[in-house]
Amino acid sequence: MEINKIAKEIAKLSPVKLDELTSALLAHDISATIYRFGTPTDYSDISDIKYGVFISKTGDRKLLLLKTIKELFEIGLKEAKDIVDSCPCVIKELSYELAEGLKNELEECGATVEIREI
Repeated sequence: MEINKIAKEIAKLSPVKLDELTSALLAHDISATIYRFGTPTDYSDISDIKYGVFISKTGDRKLLLLKTIKELFEIGLKEAKDIVDSCPCVIKELSYELAEGLKNELEECGATVEIREI
């Protein structure tokens, strides 16, 4: 098995399918741990750190949330519905500034959203 080939296939997965893959791996006691050596002050460029936008609750305006996700991610209605139905979950990994903007958009739809360092 070629690792790069597997990584390329995983990169093509939708957020919903990535969540399913993560659950399947955890069910088989497989987890990935990223080790960072040194302290944060050792990083020459901390902009490489990614943050996950985590929706913990969809809120009362689920239809508006679905429409917003569809428009923001430029995806189909079914894909947006799959994302909303899979909540609570991380829906996107971004830089902190972009994650903050996405968080604000989703909170306007009534969702409860957190930003988590990945």
